[in-house]
Amino acid sequence: AIKILSKANMKKLPISVKSILDLRTIENIMNDYYEQNHMTAEQEVAATKSDVIDLDRCKRTYNKDFDGTTFYPNYYGCMTGVILEKLKHERHTSLEPSFFTLGSGKFMISYGFVNGEGLHNKLQYRELPADMITDRINIFDELGTREVVRSFPTLEDGLAYCHEHLAMNELVMIAGTTYYLNYTPDYMLPEQVWRDRLSTHTDSFIDVSNRGVGRAHSFLLVDILDEGYLVYDSTFSYYGLLSVEDFNRSFAGLKNMKFLDGIYAQNTNRPYTISEYDMSHITWIDNKAIGLRVLKNTIDINTCDRYEDVNSNGYNFSFFYGVRAYKEIANILIEYRDTKEALLDLRNLICSCFGSYQYKFMFFRDFLIDLSKYVTIPEEYLAYCHKFIRFCEATCKEAGMIDESQIPAYIDQVVPLLNGMYRDQKEYFKNLKHLLYQES
Repeated sequence: AIKILSKANMKKLPISVKSILDLRTIENIMNDYYEQNHMTAEQEVAATKSDVIDLDRCKRTYNKDFDGTTFYPNYYGCMTGVILEKLKHERHTSLEPSFFTLGSGKFMISYGFVNGEGLHNKLQYRELPADMITDRINIFDELGTREVVRSFPTLEDGLAYCHEHLAMNELVMIAGTTYYLNYTPDYMLPEQVWRDRLSTHTDSFIDVSNRGVGRAHSFLLVDILDEGYLVYDSTFSYYGLLSVEDFNRSFAGLKNMKFLDGIYAQNTNRPYTISEYDMSHITWIDNKAIGLRVLKNTIDINTCDRYEDVNSNGYNFSFFYGVRAYKEIANILIEYRDTKEALLDLRNLICSCFGSYQYKFMFFRDFLIDLSKYVTIPEEYLAYCHKFIRFCEATCKEAGMIDESQIPAYIDQVVPLLNGMYRDQKEYFKNLKHLLYQES
């Protein structure tokens, strides 16, 4: 789904994750798009207006030496690029992007379920948020900084902050809505389409954590010009201008969108919000040392086989750490294999877990590639990642096409695979940890 969405983004086609999951095939998705989402006049203008203004001819004021030519894989998320570019620009040092993502918990394997809330709720795929995993290294601790979120009562107050920090040769981390960013496929979508896209949270889904609720898309404000606002957005590989009107409306967030009618995303969104990280103390980053510490911590947690009861938001959850998650999912599949009303949820569970593992190992593959700049990583460790990523992608696709009547038989095939993954990765991480100690 993420691959399709990424390609659609590059073509400026406003296709939702929901349509990908519901319609399954490219043909169905595109037919639905052309029927319901004809590009508006605003979107047609947006598709070309980004290239109209020549930045070299603009009179620059702030951050004149910022190099907005580095971009990141789309699955890294918006925060990775903006934080690392801010670090590079302001402190003239850099951290390997994959060290940041793994240090942010992108390769922490976990699985859990809610207790006492019915079968449907129990069978939803859940992972423990990285910041709730005990004993995990936090990359921000490694860098000696923490996020401070500032929200301002008015646009004028927010812009005053921007001017103040831009004048200090700092890049400002803006939290805005993509609806008014003219380089994104969300730009000025039909109101109902946008409302549907935001309505992914339902009151019936039981969240493990409220962390991140109300957060918006992050991008960097680089300069304020007569022609508009110069921004950098790693998610959409964009470095260019926004009109004053579009920037101001994006900065205001969802609050002023009357047509949203108080949906969950709107009620938890904060207008005129900026993320702040104090990096003034950072003069140099020891990438090798940080990479090795992150790897050791990641291996320790992913092989710990730990079980934990988590009480959060008034609910009780059971969570399993590391590759033990594979065995526990296998146990759930076996337990409810013959329960007819559970079959579709079990199919979704299989799709969700293998989809998650695919991207976790993409992060880990990138990490090993970056770490190999500093230590020797035998080729077989990378080869395993490549093979496992392909396996997860194929399994996720296959599971999504299984008819309900075939699900019990398909579960019989998947359970041995999950148990085999547990054994293989236990050995994989054990050997990788031995190699790590040799390098240390």
